[in-house]
Amino acid sequence: MAQMEKRLVKSKRLEEFNALIKDNVDRGVFRKLTEKEIKDYKGPINYISMVEAYKNGPHSTTPVRVCMNSSMKQPPPSGLSLNDCLMKGPSALADLYSVTLSLREHKVVFTKDISKFYQCVEAYETAQ
Repeated sequence: MAQMEKRLVKSKRLEEFNALIKDNVDRGVFRKLTEKEIKDYKGPINYISMVEAYKNGPHSTTPVRVCMNSSMKQPPPSGLSLNDCLMKGPSALADLYSVTLSLREHKVVFTKDISKFYQCVEAYETAQ
């Protein structure tokens, strides 16, 4: 986090990044755990590093995006990543070859950016 903050200060984007984090908190994407939740929780604990990603261009609606590295391994004794702790399932993405071929089946094709979709969908507390 200290390295990231230094980068953000150097690039003069710290305020922009902080505003993005605040927006996520205001929308309920991130929240602080209560003391009771921390005390009662018995499962694995995993800290996820954040990194900033920049999008340039005339059509970028989010110039700075917060990304989480869920595959980063934690230091010992855990040595686990968030991906290691989660249940494995089928890939949620269709392969690019099938998507490209299926576009030829229709007269009209449209695309939609659902990159923020998962941050805006309400989920049960256990799924959070």
